[in-house]
Amino acid sequence: MIKAAIAEKKERGYVTLTEEQKRICEDLSGYKFEKMWIGKTVNAEEV
Repeated sequence: MIKAAIAEKKERGYVTLTEEQKRICEDLSGYKFEKMWIGKTVNAEEV
């Protein structure tokens, strides 16, 4: 799931995850999803 989310972020500039998937990312990293690189929306060209 995480590898797919990273690929989506690089392609689109954002990810679409369920609340459960966001919680898993938070549990693994120790950071709030909104504070992580993957949780921020950017233009795909910037990635």
